[in-house]
Amino acid sequence: MNDQPNSHLGQPLDIDWAGKGTNYIGLGFKVFFLKIITLFIYHFWGKTEVRKKLWNHVRLNNEPLEYTGTGMELFLGFLITMLVVFVPAILAIMGLAFIFGPESKEYIIGFVCLYVGFLYLIGVAVYSAHKYRLSRTQWRGIRGSLNGSKWKYGWVMFWTTIVVIFSLGLAAPWQSIKLQKILTDDTHFGETPMSFNGKTSDIFK
Repeated sequence: MNDQPNSHLGQPLDIDWAGKGTNYIGLGFKVFFLKIITLFIYHFWGKTEVRKKLWNHVRLNNEPLEYTGTGMELFLGFLITMLVVFVPAILAIMGLAFIFGPESKEYIIGFVCLYVGFLYLIGVAVYSAHKYRLSRTQWRGIRGSLNGSKWKYGWVMFWTTIVVIFSLGLAAPWQSIKLQKILTDDTHFGETPMSFNGKTSDIFK
């Protein structure tokens, strides 16, 4: 448990874990079994069940967090992503292969553009998922929020990933700190902002 002063509220913030002894292994087997017999459709409801339990065991000043998300929200979000992003992308690639041939330069350019686009959208998806989790997280009835741009985060994750690749992974700690700072600095609970002051040098070694 760590005490860190909260300058906005003028009181220390005690963070503790109250889930010692909880049978998460049994919960994991239950979720896995239900995912199998439902052809993985239960995945979204199982994820929600696990989050509710995890959130409830986190204590801030001896009061638990509350997760209010639902499996249906995650399921509908998945369907929308498939219909808006993946299906059009697959149809576009199939169309290029049918019209120009799978070995044509048009097909290769289209495939490369699709790959680059998905690399960018990974960052957008990470930010959006974090924003959803925060919006469904409450403490003392105060809801969390992420008040930044998912498109900006996606761009930062995109170009820093390229730097990590060309540095043979040596820039990974720097990227991790940079992305975490964006997520944390964009985070609010009610009207109270959070801030992150981690340094690459602290984790690089």
